[in-house]
Amino acid sequence: MQDKVTVLVLGGAVWGAVVGLIAADSASPYLLLALGLGLVIGMALWVGQRTIWIPWERLLQLGRAAVPTRPQDIDALPTERRDELGYVARVVRHLSKAARRHERDAAQLRRTIDHRIGDATRAATQHLTQIAMRDPLTNLGNRRFLDEHIDAVVDSCLKSRTPLQCVMIDLDYFKQVNDQLGHEAGDALLMFLGDLIRSNVRQDDLAIRIGGDEFVVLMPGGRVADAMRLGENLRGWFDQHCASRVSSKPPPGLSIGIASLLREKLASGADLLRLADTRLYAAKTQGRGATIGP
Repeated sequence: MQDKVTVLVLGGAVWGAVVGLIAADSASPYLLLALGLGLVIGMALWVGQRTIWIPWERLLQLGRAAVPTRPQDIDALPTERRDELGYVARVVRHLSKAARRHERDAAQLRRTIDHRIGDATRAATQHLTQIAMRDPLTNLGNRRFLDEHIDAVVDSCLKSRTPLQCVMIDLDYFKQVNDQLGHEAGDALLMFLGDLIRSNVRQDDLAIRIGGDEFVVLMPGGRVADAMRLGENLRGWFDQHCASRVSSKPPPGLSIGIASLLREKLASGADLLRLADTRLYAAKTQGRGATIGP
């Protein structure tokens, strides 16, 4: 369309010139009028092209664009004009900038949602991991927790020459509690023992229920005397609780076996657990209710 207007401009100029020549040949008195008319028409078309058609063509190109308008295209609109074309240009600029702002806000919202979903997923995964490694009755670590962490703890203590004590605890006459008082009473006694262990261990100790009525406490950095003291405290508080709260016969108690990683020159977590279990069995065979250590 712009080319057509250009042709009209040139055509108007040529037509004015032709009219002037004809008038000259015929000695017409209207020579100047014809020439002036041609020039006026040509100038009018040229001015119309520059002031109306080119800006409109720019607006139409932006309207036909199938992709978001570039900022430089928006800035080039004739928004400074004070006529209808300037008004349309300002409307187009406003709508285009609003669309770009909406696009940025939508992108930010998507990033925020993706971030929150990622956080929620990680939190759920971490929660599931904690549940999988946690004993639901006592809220201590479970057997899986022990299996996945003991080798790392032992290796770290061996490399740094840090003492590590293993305290293995077994509840005596627990079957009689279940048989005489019911499984609810048995569960309540296990929960009490779990709370008792948790309230007596140090911050860095690992307290674990490895199954049934058997528990383990790993004490990195602890001395043999610390482990023996823990065992005696647990047995004393447990006996006191059972004397007033548990009526099954024989009364339940605790047998405890202790092994020391460095002192007894053990090489692995399996060796540490095996020796503690051997001493626990010795405590049971010697009449139960005893603590046997190195």
